Amino acid sequence: MNAQTEQYEIESAFNEYRNLIEKKEFDKAFDYYHKSFLKYIPKKDLEKEFTKLENNPNFTYSVKSSKLLSSSKIIVYDTIKYSFIKYGANTHIKFKDEVSADTKERIKEHFKKLYRENYKFSNNEIITYKEQELIGLNDSVWRFIMYKNKLKPYMSIWLPEKVLDSLLLYR
Repeated sequence: MNAQTEQYEIESAFNEYRNLIEKKEFDKAFDYYHKSFLKYIPKKDLEKEFTKLENNPNFTYSVKSSKLLSSSKIIVYDTIKYSFIKYGANTHIKFKDEVSADTKERIKEHFKKLYRENYKFSNNEIITYKEQELIGLNDSVWRFIMYKNKLKPYMSIWLPEKVLDSLLLYR
């Protein structure tokens, strides 16, 4: 029964986090990142990426349909709980009316090359799908650390290597 409660809690925290991302409430969403992660990758750096998209003169963008694909068995180490999470989401890029055909084509080609089979274009809108990964940590409540291969060398800052190795078996 406790495992079901833990699973519910991590899924609930994930859904709240992604709901805030979809509503573009980034400051609140980034509160779902673990404080040790935010010490090295501050909220303002994370927000910069979203602000760049938000202020693009050629299109509006939104994230929709965030979906938890899987979460691993919970590992407990030194009273801290860990879980590996995979999720997917769609990004919608809607061109503004005043964008030139050349600019539109250049942007479409860029996203088509980047997302390949996870790219669609219709009704003046690019829709891309991307799967991503998080590590959940619970030292009092569930919070997250972004996981990307390029961050792997730094993961030992946030969690013991043997925990990471165990979690990566669930990838």
